Amino acid sequence: MKDQIKPAILEQLKIITNMLTEEDKNETIVPIILENLHDDSDEEKRILGLELLNSLAPTLGKEICHNFLIHEMVSLQDDHIYRVRKATVLNMVNISKTV
Repeated sequence: MKDQIKPAILEQLKIITNMLTEEDKNETIVPIILENLHDDSDEEKRILGLELLNSLAPTLGKEICHNFLIHEMVSLQDDHIYRVRKATVLNMVNISKTV
């Protein structure tokens, strides 16, 4: 059930993000992604942050991805948890295309 809900939520978040101004994206969406990516105590949150980043990268645009998010993704490739490193590789497609 959980896996069926996540794609629907991500799709709704993409639609909402697409309607925001660049400033609103910087002030609202980017901190959510960064908070998840920086949570060293919870590998699931880091993986969720990677999934959010991969899903929202085209909507966020080149500028935001290049200035705020690509460096975070690169740092997670050296995470001490294998699942996070694996999720980094699996979720780099859209940000790579965007940047």
